[in-house]
Parts: sequence; C-alpha cells; structure tokens
Amino acid sequence: MEPKNIVLNVNGIEVIYNHVILVLKGVSLNVPEGRIVAILGGNGAGKTTTLRA
Repeated sequence: MEPKNIVLNVNGIEVIYNHVILVLKGVSLNVPEGRIVAILGGNGAGKTTTLRA
C-alpha cells in the first residue's frame, strides 16, 4: 500500500489565554488524504480550542 499524501500537518500547537494560562502544549497531528479523523475527549479537554487554533 502506497503512503497517502498529507493534506493537514500541524506541529506543536500551543494556546495561552490572557498571557498566563497554558491550555494546549505540543499538540501535533497529520491527516492523510482520503482519511477521516476525529478528535475525542471529555468536556474541557481542548477539542474546540485545538480546532480553532
């Protein structure tokens, strides 16, 4: 099977609120062409923040 092209490559996202509160650190992901990807986690885990970043 041939490797798929990467259509989304995110490396090392960090999000800090009010210059003080670190809410995401070092989030990385690769999405290959033709794949469906889900971000799962409990309330307050950072799913929406990750997508907004």
